[in-house]
Amino acid sequence: MSVKRRDQVSGQLTTGHEWDGIEELDTPIPKPFVWGYLIAFLVALIMWIALPSWPLPSSMKWPYITSYWQGLLGSDAERVERRLAELAAQQKAFDDKINKADLAELVNDPKARKLLMPAGAVLYREHCAMCHGPDAKGQPGFPNLVDDQWLWDGEVEGIYTTIKYGINSSHEETQSAEMPGFLKDESLTKDQVRDVVEYVRSISGQEHFPEAAKRGAVVFEEDGACSGCHGEGGAGGLGVGAPNLTDKHWIYGGDRDSLYRSIAEGRKGVMPHWVDLLREAEIRQLALYIKWLGTPEKQVAKVSSVSIPTTAK
Repeated sequence: MSVKRRDQVSGQLTTGHEWDGIEELDTPIPKPFVWGYLIAFLVALIMWIALPSWPLPSSMKWPYITSYWQGLLGSDAERVERRLAELAAQQKAFDDKINKADLAELVNDPKARKLLMPAGAVLYREHCAMCHGPDAKGQPGFPNLVDDQWLWDGEVEGIYTTIKYGINSSHEETQSAEMPGFLKDESLTKDQVRDVVEYVRSISGQEHFPEAAKRGAVVFEEDGACSGCHGEGGAGGLGVGAPNLTDKHWIYGGDRDSLYRSIAEGRKGVMPHWVDLLREAEIRQLALYIKWLGTPEKQVAKVSSVSIPTTAK
């Protein structure tokens, strides 16, 4: 039989229960907690009545419950659906204007630049920055997008095509470019590869070994191993995605080790196609944004006749 007694330390009664010499105090729940519980219960009850909540049976056939309590205040679902439809219509009007506009005309329109740059920046951060960097200046293996050096057509229409279909992507209309591995394919010997490295360093204004560079020039130019794509003198070929080798811009590096690896093993960079992931208007805005990144704003001086709605978000 449990016997309640008063605890000598706290002065409170015990419950009379004892476990291995430990007794439990008969302490009531603090009143603030009781009131908090009651208030929370009342608020929940009011919300259940005022707002859509409980499922309701609407028939005597399975699944029986096919409706729900609408609430005394009603539901905002219809209002939200109407607003979403309005926004979709605005977006479609905006997209239609972008899709019908001439990109070459838009790129020289300061009003279009001011309107579309913020949206383009968001698209770039979400889909491009992880490879080309947050400042679009590239990183090893990924080209700089803000200079004037392009592997393919650097005009806005060319940029649009590259974004849409990609380079070496899985799309049937992709642009294709591959640097063969001349040592791997046994087209050149190790000594010839080293000579070509010195020649490339010579035409790009870097320190080099003159005698080796002369031998490399023969391999590069006369034998056609490299000039067929990179052009005479290594100035590049936009039509086949071959970079200019005479400047200071390098995707994979211009040091001896990087050049040797590129020539010996080859390169085949991949730019994914975005036609299946982005809307047509988004691809066009991205192309404009990237072109504008490398174009000083003062050069955009011509106002086009394109009227783009400014209400779309």
